[in-house]
Amino acid sequence: MPLGVLSDPALVTVSKETGQPASTFLYENVTKMLARLHPSAFRGAIWAANQTVLPQLMEMSLSVGTGGAPIKAVEERNGRFYLLGKELAFTEKLPTLGSKGDVLLADFSKYVIGMRQEVVLDKSNAPGWTEDMQDFRVILRADGMGSWSQAVTPKNGDSVSWCVVLQART
Repeated sequence: MPLGVLSDPALVTVSKETGQPASTFLYENVTKMLARLHPSAFRGAIWAANQTVLPQLMEMSLSVGTGGAPIKAVEERNGRFYLLGKELAFTEKLPTLGSKGDVLLADFSKYVIGMRQEVVLDKSNAPGWTEDMQDFRVILRADGMGSWSQAVTPKNGDSVSWCVVLQART
């Protein structure tokens, strides 16, 4: 069974803002998460979020002084979403808004998958032989985990990693 990113020993959890309301995701959270991403992971990193975070993301903006218009943090181009220029994918596999891990910033090239044996494809006509039907099944024995044993703590600064989440806001 793959370990998963949210259980990875190198996962960095960023603290929420002081006084941050429950079930919110703020621009400050985004910038602090990006700051905790290891420099080697910048190029390949993407954002992943539960779709319940979408309303918070669509309303997120950065005000530009007194004379400027707000700048949207999330863009949509050709059916794809981007947050601070990095692709943003939505998945039901992450926890809902307000939970730890509802938004993830990760470079999945640092996640390794190992296959324990070759893929096996079985075919049988036994369950539906009177109806001229066949059943198929695929057996795949694999495991997965991050390639780092822990987050990296530089000489100066906070620990950084290939995978970053925000703490729970409940």
